[in-house]
Amino acid sequence: MRDAVDEIVVVDTGSGDRSAAIAQEFGARVLHATWKGDFSAARNVGVNAARGRWILVMDADERFEGDPAHLRRLLRGTSAIGFEVPIRNEVGDGRVDLHSTLRLFRRLPGVRFERRLHEQVLPSLLAVGQGARIDTAPFVLRHLGYTPRIIERKRKRERNLELAKAEVSESAVDPFAAFNLGVEYTATGDLAAGVAEFRRARAITGRPQPWQSRLYKVEAQNLYKLKQYEEALDVLEEGLTAFPNYTDLHFLRGVALEAEGDVVGAEAA
Repeated sequence: MRDAVDEIVVVDTGSGDRSAAIAQEFGARVLHATWKGDFSAARNVGVNAARGRWILVMDADERFEGDPAHLRRLLRGTSAIGFEVPIRNEVGDGRVDLHSTLRLFRRLPGVRFERRLHEQVLPSLLAVGQGARIDTAPFVLRHLGYTPRIIERKRKRERNLELAKAEVSESAVDPFAAFNLGVEYTATGDLAAGVAEFRRARAITGRPQPWQSRLYKVEAQNLYKLKQYEEALDVLEEGLTAFPNYTDLHFLRGVALEAEGDVVGAEAA
């Protein structure tokens, strides 16, 4: 990882071990910040302290998997303003969940993270660089923090659910906040509450936004697990209208059709 960057800034929000000291031993600049129940606030401490032309944001439990030399060459020649980075969440028993989020971006005035939970830098980045291109990064971040053992030890589910509720209470008409709350309800096993929040998010938004591709996926998965197959198919039909090339929605439609006894339709999907 050190070969890929010119400086490492670590924001410590209250570790109780030797993490900060170890980071300093490896040349990192360690900043101490009070945890305020707001991931964006902590991220922005590091963003404000960074001095390079580009910023790559990583969690302490993530690992860089890629070619540092290739990344440096890419950043020297690209006209993009930021990069979506594939995140490989290892969730235990050899299972993984893959998604992408913007973690690599130019250090520009006014670019900051927003939201308490599932923090986002993309809105401010697009506002600063209107019309600029967002590409996909040529590396993966492997995330180790969502195995069942770590989730239980750190009580992540309870923490995230409370943060998601707080964000919704601050803005009841924010569809992304409703989506995040639905995700956290789903993670705790309350699938019906998750579906209710996903439906509320869609009602608020009206016209689907790019981030809602995952909303349709998780809502349909919840409805399938609740054996509400017709409702799942209705959600998938709406989702595929907005995101016709999203493979996961086609796959889920096939699974739901099979559950309904439509084997021919399932095979086609």
